[in-house]
Amino acid sequence: MEGLTLERSGAAWDVVLADVATSAVRLMGEQRLVKVCANPDCTWMFEDESRSASRRWCDVSICGSLVNVRRYRAS
Repeated sequence: MEGLTLERSGAAWDVVLADVATSAVRLMGEQRLVKVCANPDCTWMFEDESRSASRRWCDVSICGSLVNVRRYRAS
Protein backbone atom coordinates (compact mmCIF):
# COMPACT_ATOMS: atom_id res chain seq x y z
CA MET A 1 0.00 0.00 0.00
CA GLU A 2 1.37 3.39 -0.98
CA GLY A 3 1.35 6.45 1.26
CA LEU A 4 -0.86 9.43 0.71
CA THR A 5 0.44 12.26 -1.40
CA LEU A 6 -0.61 15.89 -1.38
CA GLU A 7 -1.14 17.33 -4.83
CA ARG A 8 -1.69 21.02 -5.43
CA SER A 9 -3.03 22.68 -8.53
CA GLY A 10 -3.63 26.26 -9.59
CA ALA A 11 -1.50 29.33 -10.17
CA ALA A 12 2.09 29.20 -8.93
CA TRP A 13 1.53 31.68 -6.07
CA ASP A 14 -1.61 29.84 -4.97
CA VAL A 15 0.46 26.66 -4.64
CA VAL A 16 3.14 28.51 -2.64
CA LEU A 17 0.54 30.03 -0.31
CA ALA A 18 -1.09 26.63 0.17
CA ASP A 19 2.29 25.14 1.16
CA VAL A 20 2.94 27.97 3.63
CA ALA A 21 -0.52 27.56 5.15
CA THR A 22 -0.04 23.79 5.42
CA SER A 23 3.28 24.29 7.21
CA ALA A 24 1.74 26.80 9.62
CA VAL A 25 -1.10 24.44 10.50
CA ARG A 26 1.36 21.60 11.12
CA LEU A 27 3.41 23.81 13.47
CA MET A 28 0.29 24.85 15.38
CA GLY A 29 -0.87 21.25 15.58
CA GLU A 30 2.46 20.28 17.11
CA GLN A 31 2.09 23.19 19.58
CA ARG A 32 5.38 24.75 18.57
CA LEU A 33 6.17 28.32 19.64
CA VAL A 34 6.11 30.48 16.51
CA LYS A 35 6.91 34.19 16.83
CA VAL A 36 7.10 37.24 14.60
CA CYS A 37 10.49 38.95 14.36
CA ALA A 38 10.77 41.99 16.69
CA ASN A 39 12.29 44.08 13.89
CA PRO A 40 9.39 46.32 12.75
CA ASP A 41 10.76 46.28 9.18
CA CYS A 42 10.90 42.47 9.02
CA THR A 43 7.94 40.24 8.24
CA TRP A 44 9.61 36.89 8.95
CA MET A 45 8.33 34.40 11.48
CA PHE A 46 10.47 31.83 13.28
CA GLU A 47 10.17 28.90 15.63
CA ASP A 48 11.50 29.83 19.07
CA GLU A 49 13.44 26.82 20.30
CA SER A 50 15.38 28.69 22.99
CA ARG A 51 15.24 27.26 26.51
CA SER A 52 13.59 30.33 28.01
CA ALA A 53 11.39 31.03 24.96
CA SER A 54 12.85 34.54 24.86
CA ARG A 55 14.17 34.72 21.31
CA ARG A 56 13.14 37.98 19.60
CA TRP A 57 14.75 38.02 16.17
CA CYS A 58 14.48 35.78 13.11
CA ASP A 59 18.26 36.16 12.82
CA VAL A 60 20.11 37.99 15.58
CA SER A 61 23.08 38.77 13.33
CA ILE A 62 20.82 40.63 10.88
CA CYS A 63 17.61 41.92 12.47
CA GLY A 64 18.86 41.98 16.06
CA SER A 65 22.02 43.83 15.13
CA LEU A 66 20.15 46.30 12.91
CA VAL A 67 17.62 47.22 15.59
CA ASN A 68 20.27 47.49 18.30
CA VAL A 69 22.44 49.78 16.12
CA ARG A 70 19.43 51.99 15.35
CA ARG A 71 18.56 52.19 19.06
CA TYR A 72 22.17 53.06 19.97
CA ARG A 73 22.41 55.80 17.30
CA ALA A 74 19.07 57.29 18.38
CA SER A 75 20.24 57.78 21.97
